[in-house]
Amino acid sequence: MKKLFLILINVLLFTSVVFSQVDDVHKELLRMALENNYEIQKAELDIANSEQQVKQVKAYTLPQLSGSIDVKNYIELPTVILPGEMLGAPNDIETQMGRPNNGDVGISASYLIPNKALLADLKTAKESTELYKLLKIKTEEDVIYQVSYLYYYYLASWESLKIIEENIKILEENKRIATNLVISDMALPNDTNRICVKINDLYKQVNLIEASLLEQKNKIRLLIGNENYQFPEPNTYAEYSHNNQEIELKDSVTRTEIQILEKQLEIQNLQIKKSKAAYRPTTSLYASYAYNTQQNDFTDVFKLDEWNNISLVGLKMTIPIFSGGRNKAKVQQTKLNYQIAEKNIEQATQNFNQERQQALNKFFTLQENCKIQLDNIEQTNDIYNVSLLKYEEGLLPLTELLISTSDLSNAKLSYTKSLLELFMAELDVLKSNCNLNTLINKF
Repeated sequence: MKKLFLILINVLLFTSVVFSQVDDVHKELLRMALENNYEIQKAELDIANSEQQVKQVKAYTLPQLSGSIDVKNYIELPTVILPGEMLGAPNDIETQMGRPNNGDVGISASYLIPNKALLADLKTAKESTELYKLLKIKTEEDVIYQVSYLYYYYLASWESLKIIEENIKILEENKRIATNLVISDMALPNDTNRICVKINDLYKQVNLIEASLLEQKNKIRLLIGNENYQFPEPNTYAEYSHNNQEIELKDSVTRTEIQILEKQLEIQNLQIKKSKAAYRPTTSLYASYAYNTQQNDFTDVFKLDEWNNISLVGLKMTIPIFSGGRNKAKVQQTKLNYQIAEKNIEQATQNFNQERQQALNKFFTLQENCKIQLDNIEQTNDIYNVSLLKYEEGLLPLTELLISTSDLSNAKLSYTKSLLELFMAELDVLKSNCNLNTLINKF
């Protein structure tokens, strides 16, 4: 029997082996998607952004240097009130201090001694980078799944179109036979009209499928980032290559979604440590070396020999005493977020195990359905051949012939649909076993 389309399964498919169909077009689509997909590109930018965040946090563990130049003119000098008692005067004395033109030039250094909060920030930034890398892997898996899904759907739609076109040819031949029978008074005159109605109905289906094919192509073009990609006509007669792998549930499988949740749990744990570190003192070293001058005339500010040297070093410790309960609430909040993350992992793991079992069961069910549909095609084909022979001999009404023709077409279309569902189920099995990347390895 003629193969229905490129991804048709053969007898081996009905054993415990699945064949991942990756023809040349599929390979090209996956390659382009992994290179050009916008979501993957954004995931790469997120990784680069997180790497810069790590560098930014690392910078706080190094000494900070800064220089300054400040030249200013006091339109009115600051007024200082001196207690008269100190100078033996009956009243306080108001006077102005300094000179109107001032200049300051200096360099300062500071160093924040790393504490648990800073170290937690640095570790969080590094873990965030790892998280974004996992998110990129998840994005790639999603893109591989979506491209494969749409491509299989495209092939199935294309094959459905071919089946309907073949059915139109069969009805055209039936119309020719009916015309000859009408001329020979062996059939009713309106038999040809009834066949024309059936043909017109099929042309309406052709229009709908062609519109659907265009929509599927545009969706694939969007995923691969190439709006001008031209799809070659599928070769429905070509032999297909396959790489068999056993259908089973692997024990040591950790899906990317679980790894992402586990990484988020690690980050939440670091946030707890950072929140607790808010109770600890913060210590920093600082030093400054500067020159200062004060002059009555602005031009005298630039006389270097009249600048005064100022230098200092210091140690500063900030000790948190009372924050109004803010730090305590923050610690409790981070602990609650950690518990939420734990529950998310438990729920996702349970759902994951159920999905894996359901995907496996669905695959074998659809595999059996395909076998049934193959048998239906053979049966309906025999029925059609007998009906056509009887109609040509005037022993069968046109209604029975049209029914057998429709049954044959529907059996082929049902088989095509079953194949599509089977390969969607195969994608789900590959996904549940974290093997979607095996489609890439076939390049």
